[in-house]
Amino acid sequence: MNGGWETCMAAGKAAYRQRRWDRAAQMFEAAIRKAEDFLPEDPRQAHAYTSLGWVYQAQEMYEEACPIFRKALDASARALGPGHPELVRLLKADPEKKRV
Repeated sequence: MNGGWETCMAAGKAAYRQRRWDRAAQMFEAAIRKAEDFLPEDPRQAHAYTSLGWVYQAQEMYEEACPIFRKALDASARALGPGHPELVRLLKADPEKKRV
């Protein structure tokens, strides 16, 4: 995929809204690969992992979603710091209210 992280995320979000799960996953995976070049504390990696997790969640692929959400949480902890209150909010989040 040509383009940067933002392009991949936008394409993933568009595919998600259209319920094109394979395409959404492909684009969010590309965004994750691009985010690997960012600093460890950059929140874009967490955002890309979270978005990919919601793709799996939407398809009821819970075994696939759980490790992805764990990576998102780990990336969020690096970005925010381990004691940040936002991490508690993420842990308590209701998946039915979340959108990519």
